[in-house]
Amino acid sequence: MGFFRPSRKFTEIPTPEEQYRAAQVHTPSPEFLETQRRLSERWAERRAATEERRSKVVSAGTLRRRGRTVILEGDWKLATGSLPVGEVPRVTHGKLGDLTIKDLHALATNHGPKCQCGLGR
Repeated sequence: MGFFRPSRKFTEIPTPEEQYRAAQVHTPSPEFLETQRRLSERWAERRAATEERRSKVVSAGTLRRRGRTVILEGDWKLATGSLPVGEVPRVTHGKLGDLTIKDLHALATNHGPKCQCGLGR
């Protein structure tokens, strides 16, 4: 009989009232909802900024790495405010115009979001 198991003491068995309260749906606090709303707004703003930066790439080529240097090869063409449309030189740590290494990695033809090379982190 499960009621008198040695691993469960009689005083630990919840009463019907405790069982009823435990089964109720808990509503989150207003502070929690506000924090969640603010975080989702920030995430949406960051995502929109990323999409705007990535939309400035006219055409993407390949990307490879030699040590800590990222080398862009092929037909990369950018249309950003800081760079005219044209070929892109080698890129080292940091940014190329408005684009980050993560952006270039996501747009490269030989890489992408599911690539495990370590550049997209």
